[in-house]
Amino acid sequence: PIKPTSAPKILTQNIEEAPAIKSGNAKKKKEEIRKKREEKNLRNQREAERKKLEEEKRIRQEQERIRKEREEQIKREEEEKRKEEERKKKFAESMNTKAKNLFKKSNSNSSGYGDTDKSGNQGSQSGDPKGEASGTGKGDSGISYDLKGRNAEYIHQPQISFSKGGKVIVEVIVDNTGKVVRATPGAIGTTTSNQTLYKIAKESALKTRFNSSSTSPKHQKGTITYIFIVK
Repeated sequence: PIKPTSAPKILTQNIEEAPAIKSGNAKKKKEEIRKKREEKNLRNQREAERKKLEEEKRIRQEQERIRKEREEQIKREEEEKRKEEERKKKFAESMNTKAKNLFKKSNSNSSGYGDTDKSGNQGSQSGDPKGEASGTGKGDSGISYDLKGRNAEYIHQPQISFSKGGKVIVEVIVDNTGKVVRATPGAIGTTTSNQTLYKIAKESALKTRFNSSSTSPKHQKGTITYIFIVK
């Protein structure tokens, strides 16, 4: 029998392409990783910028809130200051009115004491220059003061009946807090030398208070005039 011949061998290419394919895949994968990294960095950068803008906005809003609160506080303080000044002004006006009406007008003849000064009872022409002689007359009476640029916040009113009358002008020294630190009765214009009236006028002057003033002298000189009517 005839032996079958072996089939011819098929020639194949033995060169492998796998390494080239692997190299291409690695390069592609590396590029994808690079892109993802860049995208991540871009996202992080955008997130950081967003947070920065939000923080700047928050700071601006906080500064605006503080500014508005400060403006409102200043307005409240100014309004309170205005009301306080208005209250002090009304109080001073009220005290001045009370001082003017401290002694009622005398409409009947009585023993008068005085000289030719503008206020007070007018004595007779033959009266003593100091106002100690008796006379008859009538006129307005009360308390007044002269202290440049200052207002009286409290004027002490001597509540007492007088057996002697006359005008006592008290020279006062007022500090910048409004306190009367010294009072000397008998200044020019005084129409009596009665020591009892001097004492009453001095004590009342020392109890009187004026408004405080940072622009006034440390010790400011003025006068308080008391006109006493016999009661």
